[in-house]
Amino acid sequence: CASATTARYWQVELDDTANPDNYVEVGRLIMPTTWEPPYNFDNDSNVDAMEPNTPRQDSLGGVGFFNRRTPARVFRFAFGVLPAAEMEHVRRIRRISNLNRQVVIIPKPDAIDHERCFVGTLRSMSEISLFGLYGKTGFEVIESVP
Repeated sequence: CASATTARYWQVELDDTANPDNYVEVGRLIMPTTWEPPYNFDNDSNVDAMEPNTPRQDSLGGVGFFNRRTPARVFRFAFGVLPAAEMEHVRRIRRISNLNRQVVIIPKPDAIDHERCFVGTLRSMSEISLFGLYGKTGFEVIESVP
């Protein structure tokens, strides 16, 4: 088992000498810092929806014309109870990601379902409410459609 390694810069070398095509197609490599909350998001405050992204324009005769685009997933979730110490991770995500940097959403890390995992940007961030040793907050993430 490899240990976690932190570095500012990484160099990745792909070597496939047995490949007769001399061509390798590589997807996207994401090496983010991670945060896995100690508790899952609230069951009654999460929504995994598709947002239509296709504009419609009607002619004078009533015929609809569409510019079809891929719909984007929108995932809204809230943590009703998180230890106050975990709020530092929440603040860091909000500060670093803001609304323009991408985040990776993995709703069930112990049983990764690739249909539910996606890359997106924060659309909105709930305020952080602290009460004693616990706090609550939430996020809304919109998928970055390729």
